[in-house]
Amino acid sequence: MTVFRSDRDRNDYLRFIRKETARFGVEVLAWCLMTNHVHFIAVPSQQTALARAFGEAHRRFTYARNREENTRGYLFQGRFGSCILDEDHLLAAVRYVELNPVRAGMVEKAWEYPWSSARFHVGLHETDLLVKSRSLMGLSIDWRGFLLTEDPAMREKVRKATQTGRPAGDDTFMESIEQVTCRNLRYGKRGRPRKEPEN
Repeated sequence: MTVFRSDRDRNDYLRFIRKETARFGVEVLAWCLMTNHVHFIAVPSQQTALARAFGEAHRRFTYARNREENTRGYLFQGRFGSCILDEDHLLAAVRYVELNPVRAGMVEKAWEYPWSSARFHVGLHETDLLVKSRSLMGLSIDWRGFLLTEDPAMREKVRKATQTGRPAGDDTFMESIEQVTCRNLRYGKRGRPRKEPEN
């Protein structure tokens, strides 16, 4: 299903996202609007902020579109994927998001695509509708070089974590999250445990 039919749709959508992320205290670090889906790297100020901000923005955008077209129905279906990331995985996630148009064959370089934060990050725009700073969580990054490469294994780890909702990080990070949540969050071996031979 096509979510965005025109640049006007994209601008309207970004306006709703900006308003609701500000209202619910969500900091957007990176974003990309594709034709039929969206990606955001965002940090909520409280536990329910992500669901409330994006849920309300999507509801309002859908209502406006349905009213304009005199139709009914959803534009955004299913649960959105989210997970907690350590610094390395955060960087990989930002790269994953901003390289989406490159992987889709729409552009050769991420910053050539007009509907993502990549143009702001590499310095082609002075400001961004959603992202406040070029530094990512205090890190200084050579954005152009950063967006010219991608680690497929790291990309897959981030994608899997986002789909499952499990945190992604190194052992120290995972141990700290497990201590806070009192849960084992790492992947075990698939299938049933092996039976020990009887003596």
